[in-house]
Order: sequence, then C-alpha cells, then structure tokens
Amino acid sequence: MKMPTSSVKTECAEPLRFPKRNLSPLRRACLSLGLEVDARPGTNLARLLRKAGLGRTAIEYLKFSRDEQAQRICALYYGLNATERKAVTIDVLAMAAGADIHHVWGVIQEGLSRVAEVETVLVACINASCVTQKSIEYALTPNGYEDRELILRILGVVPPRAVMRRYIHRSFAP
Repeated sequence: MKMPTSSVKTECAEPLRFPKRNLSPLRRACLSLGLEVDARPGTNLARLLRKAGLGRTAIEYLKFSRDEQAQRICALYYGLNATERKAVTIDVLAMAAGADIHHVWGVIQEGLSRVAEVETVLVACINASCVTQKSIEYALTPNGYEDRELILRILGVVPPRAVMRRYIHRSFAP
C-alpha cells in the first residue's frame, strides 16, 4: 500500500517527501484544503476572535449564513476530519476558499449580532414572570402610578397615550 506523501520546498532544488501522518494536524489540514504544507495566512482573524472572548469558533457564526463565501468556507471545514477541524483556523479556511477576509469578518459580525439578539429574547422570556411580578408589586405602592398605567395598557384596559391625547384634545376643543 502506498502512503500519501507531501512535499516541502527547501533551499535545495529537490523537495523533501514524507508521510502525511507525520505532519501536525494543522499541516495535514492545509494539505487537505489544497494549500502548501507551510501555508501562512496574512490575517489574524482567529486571534482577534479569541482576544474578543467570543467563545465560539467562526464556523458557528458562519454556518447559518446564506453568503456564498461563508458557505464555501463551511463546506471546506466540514470536508476535513475531526482532528484537522480542531487544528484549522478561520484564516486558513478563508485563504483556501479564496474569500475576502474583510467580507468574512462582516458575515461573522452579522452572525454574532443574530446570536446576541436570540440570547437577549431568551433571557427576557425566561425572566418575564419575575419582571411582571415586581412591576405589579411596585404598582400597588402609592408611587407606582406609571407602573399601574403600564400594566393597564398591556392588558388593554387603558388606550395608549397618543390615543388618550387625541381624545382629550377633541373633547375639550372649543
């Protein structure tokens, strides 16, 4: 059985050949993506994501995007084996996909804002009963006029202020 080999260019004219299994997972991923073994991307997007403390990989933000470049990057990512996926960075994937890194960063930010919005709605829904309970408790105090009005407006008993103003202006107009 013939072992898959890869070549590395050195100062000599003859490239060195060695089995792919002897390479690090990142270098194996580079070969699987069709890049040179020692491919070095010119960007640091993966480092920026880690430094920002986003806690997720860029693929998690890109996988639900309908963007063509994001889909190419995801297809390359899911074409790798599990070991190579752990080692590869978004910079190498973008380089292999021929994607514009600035565009990819924008798509990641869109995905991040969607995730943040969903998390916010989820937290609000989880805590809605506690907030309602506290609003009712405060509405029952002498200073809770605005809370009483808000609760009555939510229940549909009192119309919104704009409707009230129009009604007051019409009924007291000369």
